[in-house]
Amino acid sequence: MPVAIGTAQRERRIITRAGNWCDANPNLVGISISSQGCFTLPNGDIMGPDFGVVLTARWNALTQAQQDQAFPHVAPNFVIELRLQTDSPQYVHNKMLRWINGGVEEGWSIDRFVNPPEVSFNEKYKMIMLGFHPIGRNE
Repeated sequence: MPVAIGTAQRERRIITRAGNWCDANPNLVGISISSQGCFTLPNGDIMGPDFGVVLTARWNALTQAQQDQAFPHVAPNFVIELRLQTDSPQYVHNKMLRWINGGVEEGWSIDRFVNPPEVSFNEKYKMIMLGFHPIGRNE
């Protein structure tokens, strides 16, 4: 779905920077994708991040046929989501919970409308963090 031009520009910058990091670490990164790709998560959800990374060990655990699927059955290790002006903070929060429940280990939700702009989640503690302050639990 098309987004506002400013959002598209910010998304491109983030994808470029994250993609450059992935390209500089080919032994670590198995695959990285933009918002045009989707994954089938272990819990059955089909989701596509604005940017996602599957590390080499996880990606190489799939057969070639599995890797070639339109929506490979694997959870990314890392995702980035950008909040759109039309998205409520609760919508983005719930989306990050879906990523956690689907097996993603770490993610950023970048929200230019609030400060601090990052939400990350920690698989060990099963909580979403806003900056350094927990904002929700996945129990």
